[in-house]
Amino acid sequence: MRIATALFLLLSVSVANAQTPGSCELGTAQGDLSVSNVFARVFNTGSLFYGNTTTSGDGYVVPKFSGTSPMFAAGLWIGGTVDGDLRVAGSRYAGFTFWPGPLGEGAALPDPDDCSAYDRIYVVSQADVARYEGGEEPSADLAAWPVGLGAPAVTASGAP
Repeated sequence: MRIATALFLLLSVSVANAQTPGSCELGTAQGDLSVSNVFARVFNTGSLFYGNTTTSGDGYVVPKFSGTSPMFAAGLWIGGTVDGDLRVAGSRYAGFTFWPGPLGEGAALPDPDDCSAYDRIYVVSQADVARYEGGEEPSADLAAWPVGLGAPAVTASGAP
């Protein structure tokens, strides 16, 4: 019982101290991963595998096309320390923590007009990078990859 109470208090404090998105619109981009006999839907709000009731009720299906979904939804949780203080952000069913767009100077919230430009999910494969390294034109998503904003850049072999 003590652990449950401590966890509740910790999560309550984390939510109470979280920044609000200002006037940025909640992200709407979603992408479907279809690899290794798994179908998984991801969103740029930090939600993972949540089903879209207009097209399919399951956001994570394994084996692919079986209609078997071992989970209804999940969320991205990130934690770390800044100057010794614990910082945690996590996505739940609503009240999203993650918003599209880069943070401004000093972790300021993004400009509302800036958010919509980043409301997307990039789809880049190892093969896209290999073709580009081989002299071909980059795919549209690889060309738009926001490496200047801190997105990781790696070679086709996975080296940074």
